[in-house]
Amino acid sequence: MARMNDEDQFLVALREAPHDEGLRLKYADWLQERGDPRGEFLKVSHDLKDIYWRTPEYASACERKETLMRTLSKEWLLLVGEHVPATIAEIFDDSIRVRIDQTIGWLHVKDMTNPPQKRGKPNWCAPGDILNVLLLEIEKESERQILGMAWTGVDPWSGVRHILPVGTVIIGTVTKISGFGIFVELEPGVEGIIWTTEGRWSHPANLPPDFFQPGHQVKVVVTRIDDVERKINLRFADEVV
Repeated sequence: MARMNDEDQFLVALREAPHDEGLRLKYADWLQERGDPRGEFLKVSHDLKDIYWRTPEYASACERKETLMRTLSKEWLLLVGEHVPATIAEIFDDSIRVRIDQTIGWLHVKDMTNPPQKRGKPNWCAPGDILNVLLLEIEKESERQILGMAWTGVDPWSGVRHILPVGTVIIGTVTKISGFGIFVELEPGVEGIIWTTEGRWSHPANLPPDFFQPGHQVKVVVTRIDDVERKINLRFADEVV
């Protein structure tokens, strides 16, 4: 069995820990030390997560990322967690076979986010169509690449820690009431939750969830942000708007 080189070890480690930003930056440094433009690409991708998407800085970083991406292989981009265009080769029941340059991948309908059709043979696309895909896993025995659809619009969570750091007081809009809490929209596409289990109904005085209705505005404080799970915990501020 051939011994893996340093880069192969980085890629295997990233596959096993795709959200390890420290590891990703270490790989970027390793590439830049060797004059490899892929290092800059990884750093620009990392920086985008901390830039608010409604700024010129975000647009400039996106443009630079796209310029660099055009010089990189799709196979490598998949391995480091980027989305790439793939051409539909064949459509089966509940799955789609796609070609990415010389690589074949499989896209399962069950892995898609909000697919046009949740069951049965996909009828919303045809061979030859281009889809943007993201690597989900590589099967150990067959080395077959399992792909997912990639959402390619502006990510409303980009830079969320920058605009909504812990401790931020903000007026949000109630979007949904459940038995375990109140969901509040803080920015377009970004919601947080006030948990009933945390016993923080003291602001204002012990109001139950059914006091609120979707559309009501509330003043809340950000208490925790989870970038990976995309969850924001909230508590009431001193008053309801």
